[in-house]
Amino acid sequence: MKQIAVRKVGEVVEPKTPRIIYNVKPFPVPDSVILDVDNANSGNRPFQKSPIVPLKDLSIETLHLLCDDFKRSVFKKAGKIDPKG
Repeated sequence: MKQIAVRKVGEVVEPKTPRIIYNVKPFPVPDSVILDVDNANSGNRPFQKSPIVPLKDLSIETLHLLCDDFKRSVFKKAGKIDPKG
């Protein structure tokens, strides 16, 4: 398996020479989030559909937390340690 390193967004290079440049597409950004509704709080409707909330309706703090969680998940899935902690 080849390992590649990202120098900047959209540009990926082989860590060893000769250098091969790849264009990397960013992760798709969703338009909304699905709320995790606890069935115990939904009354007698255990199969109630979870509400969908547009990103524009979320607070800045919530967006920041979602982004931090996504970043941690990406590094974990890649088996890497985030250099910025």
